[in-house]
Amino acid sequence: MTPDQDDIDLSACREPNPRLYTEETMSAEDLAAIEHSVFQCSPGIIYQYELEYQNAYTVGLIRKRITEEVSTLERYVYLVDLTRANRPTAEV
Repeated sequence: MTPDQDDIDLSACREPNPRLYTEETMSAEDLAAIEHSVFQCSPGIIYQYELEYQNAYTVGLIRKRITEEVSTLERYVYLVDLTRANRPTAEV
């Protein structure tokens, strides 16, 4: 059974302050917002609510978070919600 859109709580997936993120410029609040954009919405279903603005650093953070979520799973489904994402830059 897959959850429908109404069953998924995206309240913690707010868009961080849009600027060029680097390890030096990112606040703890922005980092938490990015980490909360990847979660298990049902057992074995990893949901990613894509950021509006991406760069190489944020892609790395998302990738690390996905790896953490799937580390204990034998199999999983990976869903990416692109509704708020802009086109990636050449860097990404």
